[in-house]
Amino acid sequence: MKILALTGSPRKDGNTETVVKAIIAGAESKGTTVNYYDLSKLNISGCKACMYCKTNDGCAVKDDMLPLLEEVLTADAVILGSPVYMWQMTAQTKLFVDRLFALLNPDYTMKFKEGLPLVLVYTQGQPNINAFSGYFDMTAKMFEFLQFKVVNTLVCGNCRDKKDAEKNETVIAKAKEIGEYLTTIKR
Repeated sequence: MKILALTGSPRKDGNTETVVKAIIAGAESKGTTVNYYDLSKLNISGCKACMYCKTNDGCAVKDDMLPLLEEVLTADAVILGSPVYMWQMTAQTKLFVDRLFALLNPDYTMKFKEGLPLVLVYTQGQPNINAFSGYFDMTAKMFEFLQFKVVNTLVCGNCRDKKDAEKNETVIAKAKEIGEYLTTIKR
């Protein structure tokens, strides 16, 4: 089994990375390989809407997204983490999401097997973890349209300071459980 894990936080060693790495630890404790990428360190441009991907394999934009597209195609599960900025995912995360367009066939099927398990992770300064639930639900529906199977959405609230997530023992324990669970999913 191979899991792809991505974070879209510009803050190195911050709360989003802490929670995602706890999921990774859970998966790796079961012997699973996890490839981790920090989207803020990669050179990913926005989609150019050139439609190259609709008649060719891959994307016409030659940047750091190309290997990530291949990773999505070969992954058995994906973990995507982002802090909440202005009620939604960060720009770094959104660039990745928009570029998934290259994996969408002209008939709106995906170039990977339907039902690719996905875990969404959000960290937020807002203590109320339900404050942005409408956005989280809408994002999950968007991924389901793209034929991912959202198996969990984990939200860690009250994350203002860089190390707040690691103090949230409940979220860290849940994250490790999610990582272990991902290793049991058969596709």
